[in-house]
Amino acid sequence: MLGIPVENVAVNELGGLGDAMCSAVGTGLYKDFQEAFDHMSKLGKRFEPRIDQTAIYDRKYKAYESVLRVTDAGWNTLSVMQNSPTH
Repeated sequence: MLGIPVENVAVNELGGLGDAMCSAVGTGLYKDFQEAFDHMSKLGKRFEPRIDQTAIYDRKYKAYESVLRVTDAGWNTLSVMQNSPTH
């Protein structure tokens, strides 16, 4: 979809890891987030782009943008109604 390789992290609790990394950098245990990442986590799987699928993803994204434009007005109207005292 993105046209670039994507790697995920081999961790189940990303929120907890992020908190721990912030604490480690904040307390000076590591000088920056890259160093904290290097010591506290490891990469999981790498996903390579499938160039043969790029045209399909591009068409689907254009369709998604079209649907988004059409529904934005409706969602905005509903939001105004929800937030008015006489809804």
